[in-house]
Amino acid sequence: MALAPAALAQPDELDQTILESPGAWTNTQAAEVRAFVDGHLAEFEGEDPEAIAEAREALLKPLNDLRAGTAFQSQYFRVLSERLREKIGGFSVIGKINGMMLARRIVDRSTIDVLKIGLGDESSAGVRFVAAKSIGEVIPNSELGLSDADKRGLIEALAASASTEPDAFAAGKMLDAMRSVDLGVRATPTLAVFNARVPLHAANPNLSYQPELTGMQDMLLRGSGEFNAAQRRSFVQAAARYLALIATQLEAGELETENKDVALRLVTQSETILDLLKREVGLQGVMPNPVARYVPVEDWAGLKEVGSGWVEKLKAHGPLNLDDDDLNIEAPGGAAPTEEAVEAGQGDGAESGAVAEQ
Repeated sequence: MALAPAALAQPDELDQTILESPGAWTNTQAAEVRAFVDGHLAEFEGEDPEAIAEAREALLKPLNDLRAGTAFQSQYFRVLSERLREKIGGFSVIGKINGMMLARRIVDRSTIDVLKIGLGDESSAGVRFVAAKSIGEVIPNSELGLSDADKRGLIEALAASASTEPDAFAAGKMLDAMRSVDLGVRATPTLAVFNARVPLHAANPNLSYQPELTGMQDMLLRGSGEFNAAQRRSFVQAAARYLALIATQLEAGELETENKDVALRLVTQSETILDLLKREVGLQGVMPNPVARYVPVEDWAGLKEVGSGWVEKLKAHGPLNLDDDDLNIEAPGGAAPTEEAVEAGQGDGAESGAVAEQ
C-alpha cells in the first residue's frame, strides 16, 4: 500500500533523487520536501534558541549539497518561501527572528512577501529590526532579480513602518535599509519619515534621536545639490521642527542624560541643514541667531527662541507654503501620550534581535 503524504512526515534529510532531479518534482517528491520543511519549521514555534537555530541550518543544508542542481534550488526556494509565509504567524518571537534570517537566504522574489510580514510584526521590535536588516540585504542582491517596482515597494514599506516605529533600534535599522537603494528612489520617502516621526518624539521625549541624526546627516551628505523643490521643502521643514522641538524639550527639562547628547547634535545638524538650504528655498533677510551662542552655556530659553525663529521664518516664506500644521511640533491633538504609547516597543527585543544574529 502506498504511503499517504502525511506518512512522509519530517524526514531528516532529502532523498538524493530529489536533489539531483533535473526537472519538476513528482507529487511524491514535492510532498517529501514539504514534510521536510514543515518538520523543521515546527521548531520555530518553540522558545529554544538552539533548537530553532539548528532547524534553520538544517533547512539551508540541502542548498549547500554538491548534488543539488539548479532545478532543485529554484523549487526548494519557492517551497521555503511559501511555507514561511503561511506559518510565520504561529512562530514564537525568536522563531520569527530566525524566520527573517532564513528569508534573506531565499533566492526567489517571493521572499519579499515574507520580509514585509516581519516588518509589520506587532509582537516584537526585534522581529521588525531583523526584517529591516534582511530587506537591506536582499534589495541589492542581483540574484533575486528584483525589479525597480519591487525595490520601490520595499522602500515604501520601510518608510511606512519607520514613520510609526516606537523603538529607536528598529527605526534606525529601517532607515539604514532604505539607504540600500539610490538616493533618487529613497529621498522623498526618507524625508517624509523624518517629518512623520516628530510627533513620536513629542509624545516621548526620551525616544532616542539617533535614527534621525544618522539619517539626516547621510541625506545632507549624499543629497546636497540634488534635491528637487519638494524635497528641499520637506528637508527644511523637518530640520526646523526638530530644532524647535528639542529646544522646547530642553527648556522644559524633559530630556534624560542618555538622549540629551544626541538631541544636541541633532540641533546642530538641523541648523546646518537650514543654513545650507536657505538660499535654495529662497529665504532672505536676517536669519535666527546661531545655536552655538546658546548650547555651550545651556541657555535653553535662548535656544527655544532660535527654534521658534526658524519656524516663523519658514512659515512667512510664501513660496514654501508651510503653515502651522506643517510645522507643528506637538503630538497629534496635543494630547498627553498614554502609558502604552510611551512604552510600546521599548526593550521588547530590538537589542535581542541584533544579539540573536551574532
